[in-house]
Order: sequence, then C-alpha cells, then structure tokens
Amino acid sequence: MSTNGTIKVKYILDKPNGDFQKGIIYDVRRPKCSNAEKWLAYKDKHGDHYAYPSSWFEIIEAKNASS
Repeated sequence: MSTNGTIKVKYILDKPNGDFQKGIIYDVRRPKCSNAEKWLAYKDKHGDHYAYPSSWFEIIEAKNASS
C-alpha cells in the first residue's frame, strides 16, 4: 500500500524549529522509505525537501492519493 497523499499536521513541540511554529498546520507527505511511519516529508519555502520525525506533529487530516 502506497501512502502518497497529503497529510495535514500540526507542529506540537514548544520550541520553534526552522519553518515550524507550535500550533501551526502544515501539509506534509510520507516519504518513500522502509520506516516511513516514523517520518514526514516537508517541502520548505525554498522548495527543498526534508524529512522530520512524525513525533513532532499531530495528524489533523490524511488524504490518500487515489488515481
């Protein structure tokens, strides 16, 4: 099963980290790797892609790509 859909998450850590601020909702995706459930992929304001621990976020809404 592939989970390529967009996931809306809320950053939950108290300390800001890069683009992330507590309580703000971001659009992320699961990376394509063997332990994808532990990571979330984020495209920053410069267009660069990074993976962050999923424990930093609360999942608000997940949509699977179904084409």
